[in-house]
Amino acid sequence: MTISPMNRLVDHIRQVALLAAGDHATDGRLLDQFINERDEAAFEALTRRHGPMVFGVCRRVIGNNHDAEDAFQATFLVLVRKAASVRPREAVGNWLHGVAYRTALEARARLARRRSREQQVVTMPQPHADAESSWHDLRPVLDQELTGLPDHYRLPVILCDLEGRARKQVARQLRIAEGTLSSRLATARKLLARRLRRRGVTLSIACLTSLLAQGTVSAAVPASLLVSTTNVAMLVAAGQAVASGTVPVKVAALTEGVLKMMFLTKLKLTAMVVSGVAVVGLGTGGLLYQARGADSMQHDTAPSSQLQLVQRNAQADDQETPRRAQNDADAIRNRELRRQLDQARAQAEAARAAAEAAQAEAAAQRERAEAERQRAEVLMRRAESELQRARKAEQDARRSAQKQGYANALQQADRALNSRTDTQDARLRYLDQQRSAVMKEMAEQKARLKAELRNLEDQQRSMLGKFEQDRADLTRVDPKQPSARERMRSRSAEDGLSRILERLDRIEQRLQRLESR
Repeated sequence: MTISPMNRLVDHIRQVALLAAGDHATDGRLLDQFINERDEAAFEALTRRHGPMVFGVCRRVIGNNHDAEDAFQATFLVLVRKAASVRPREAVGNWLHGVAYRTALEARARLARRRSREQQVVTMPQPHADAESSWHDLRPVLDQELTGLPDHYRLPVILCDLEGRARKQVARQLRIAEGTLSSRLATARKLLARRLRRRGVTLSIACLTSLLAQGTVSAAVPASLLVSTTNVAMLVAAGQAVASGTVPVKVAALTEGVLKMMFLTKLKLTAMVVSGVAVVGLGTGGLLYQARGADSMQHDTAPSSQLQLVQRNAQADDQETPRRAQNDADAIRNRELRRQLDQARAQAEAARAAAEAAQAEAAAQRERAEAERQRAEVLMRRAESELQRARKAEQDARRSAQKQGYANALQQADRALNSRTDTQDARLRYLDQQRSAVMKEMAEQKARLKAELRNLEDQQRSMLGKFEQDRADLTRVDPKQPSARERMRSRSAEDGLSRILERLDRIEQRLQRLESR
């Protein structure tokens, strides 16, 4: 299946974009992308970021650029094979430094064996990239002593000094404060200078820092080496390198040898830890003390100057034999094992110190917790007393509110009763006034009726008198035969009398109604 130029262009643009994003990504994120997605851009970013440090280690240990390039490729092929075992992910620079040093030792041992087989007596001249003589003299021992530092001291030196990163960026990557990083850097440089002093190399902290920075600047990785390493690594990750045969034979053999060495070292470390536990259990700590004393004595007998150390190594290279080459390889492995043992002891001491510090911190935390508990109890008692006072105040407020409510209710009831009483009194006064007016009116009507009744009675008496008189007159004339006129008079008198009697009856009825009202 052929790939069109457009697809190649798209892939190239995607890789450039991923590389630009990788410049700001952390080591842990890039390593996770490579492990989970086999991302070529992430692996290339890691190679560009840590390549100068790895190439510098390989050149310092091996001494020539050609074999250093093979060791460089083998180191990153080991990363492809063992990427999932890097713990923690952010310490990939520390892990690469250790693997680069082991790979360089293995490459140097293979070079020594090849020279012994070829029976070379005179050392061939090889180009050196280091211009500074002091840096050239420190090559044989610097990386060996650097790998002997504990991880939490070695990693800041690798990231800040060997790779030249900014402290702010390294502190953010390691998730520690910048002040803590500066403290660890200072301690690591002091430990490294002390270890170099035991090897006969006396340097100040400032000079050591300057030499580390110079080594970083001079260890520029060729662009062709970066590209070829990335391509070979991705083929190895995809499982196509063996079939295609793209991995050089020397690089493949060196990679397998380093992987085998790492496996054997892990087994030996496990066996030493088990043996150490057994020795501690049997009470044979004196043997470890003697071994440590012999080791320190051996370090004390190291050459006193850097030039003597370089000259002795050059004489040894000139007079080496096949058996000597094998012994040198065994000595290198023994030194590596001794270094790992020292590192394990240092880690154990650091762990013991950390455990003691943790115990002290735990005791301090327990004391602080006890003090906090006591303060909490005091505050709780105060809170309980405050709560009781608050409840009492609430009850008093409720009682006073109830009393005030009762008083307000009584006042409102009293005002309502007074208002109703005033209303009733006003209605009573109004009724009394109405009654008085009615009584007055009834009295006036009664007086008028009585006066009218007297008038009527007077009229009745006058009419009766007149009637009697008329009657007497008529009787005197002829009482048996009254005239028509007389009859009419008597009839009209009777009618008037009956009307007067009817009016009297009506007046009496009205008087009765008034009295009943």
